[in-house]
Amino acid sequence: MNLRLKILALLLIFGVFNSSAQERDSIYTPHYAGRLQIDLGIHHNFALGENFLGDAYRLKLGGEYGMDVFVSPNWLVGIRFDHIGSNVEKPEKLGNLESTRIRTIALNGGYVYEVLPQIDISLLAAIGRASYKHESFFHTKFHDSALVLWFQPKVGYRITNNLGIFAAGRLRKDFMNIDTSPELEDYFEQSTILTLSFGVRVTTN
Repeated sequence: MNLRLKILALLLIFGVFNSSAQERDSIYTPHYAGRLQIDLGIHHNFALGENFLGDAYRLKLGGEYGMDVFVSPNWLVGIRFDHIGSNVEKPEKLGNLESTRIRTIALNGGYVYEVLPQIDISLLAAIGRASYKHESFFHTKFHDSALVLWFQPKVGYRITNNLGIFAAGRLRKDFMNIDTSPELEDYFEQSTILTLSFGVRVTTN
């Protein structure tokens, strides 16, 4: 069997599978109070602004896990766990730090609008706490903390009634709990992170 026939066969198999899946899930269960939604995703992060994070760091890919419950057909509340890694590009500005891991736990809430039975748009806001875990070139470790606020629009697509995918953008502000000299307060007192994420979503019936 040549390559074209193999591709055609795969397309036919996929079409049959997709049609049967659509027939099984042609009627999607609407969102309702008590429905549980779990998101698992990865994200790309950009540090913004003239502050320590935007100036001296290069942020890596991160991961997120979230669980939400609908308190009405259009409103939800939940919890988020988030992890961001980093490399320090200007260690001389940070006391010779080598890397920092940013771990966050936050409570979020928001409004969900169903554009179509398979597609919804969420507008979410969150408040939480972040731990900045630092490691220096001398292998000493210490950490700082921050109050976290963020706003996040998110688009979800339901492949089946219980399985879907999502994509989101997030603007996050961290208010640092760092004691420093007055002339460096503007540099270290806060950080801003823009996040682009995508992942999979599992919901209950």
